[in-house]
Amino acid sequence: MVRPKRDDFSAAVKSTLRDRVGGRCSQPSCRKATVGPEISTDDKASVVGVAAHICAASSGGPRYDPNQTPKERASISNAIWLCATCASLVDKNQGVGYSVEDLNRWKTVAEQDAHDALISSSVFETPVWMERLSTVHFANVPRLAHMLPSNAISDRLVRILENGFPTQGMIVRELVAVESAIKSAQLRAIPIDQIMPPTDDIVGALISFHHACFTKNGITERRSTDQSLIMDFDPSKSPHFYIKLGDVKLIFPYDPRWITTSTAHSEFRAGRTKLAGLGVVKRISDDLSEVVISPLVVGLPRHPAWDGLF
Repeated sequence: MVRPKRDDFSAAVKSTLRDRVGGRCSQPSCRKATVGPEISTDDKASVVGVAAHICAASSGGPRYDPNQTPKERASISNAIWLCATCASLVDKNQGVGYSVEDLNRWKTVAEQDAHDALISSSVFETPVWMERLSTVHFANVPRLAHMLPSNAISDRLVRILENGFPTQGMIVRELVAVESAIKSAQLRAIPIDQIMPPTDDIVGALISFHHACFTKNGITERRSTDQSLIMDFDPSKSPHFYIKLGDVKLIFPYDPRWITTSTAHSEFRAGRTKLAGLGVVKRISDDLSEVVISPLVVGLPRHPAWDGLF
């Protein structure tokens, strides 16, 4: 008797399917781990899970769909990762009691659970550079005042800087107060590298960065800023800086009113510079290639070589 031809999954499909559920069985009441170390050796892993077909790999199998093409039958969209026990269970009695809809629902929930676990396990930490912050180039004082502990930034300071940093006069005392408040607050944020690849779940998250940045459309402190360019971001005209991480561009539009000094304005016109800071994720493009982040504070950490010199 000739067996029907099977449309089996490739090794790449199996590996990706397993990784998308964190190596756990997709059956909601099981969730058994299916990947672990091979105890007999120190360079191999043991895999006890199965890439199971939602619609059978060949005619006569459970949930077989004659309308599928061989390519569709062997694709990851027709696959669900299960432990060996659950894989056997869903195929018994020609799959009676386990519909295509059931298995697709299991798969969707398992992948969402694995994704949520990644986000919830993100490390919120106080950036190392924050303790070494020595030059604040940008600080949105009113927003910081709402985020920092009560009285970290005095009401008087908020009133002085409610419309931005002055373009003339000395502001050393105000800058020191802002810098001190930021360092003492011990704000915790997700390092920007950990939000890659980006997902909608990070919208609203506080992130930290200390990277090489590219500046665009920087202005001088003597030139008024068209507020429409701040409210409606235009990459060809609005002031911003950005970071490239792989194929993702992280864009930081900013309001020049919160740039602190003439030197800082020059930094935002440098073309390429290294900056550290904190920001809130505002939105992510549909194709995940761009993340827009609203900066709260941007500065320059003191280099360790400076220690003991001042």
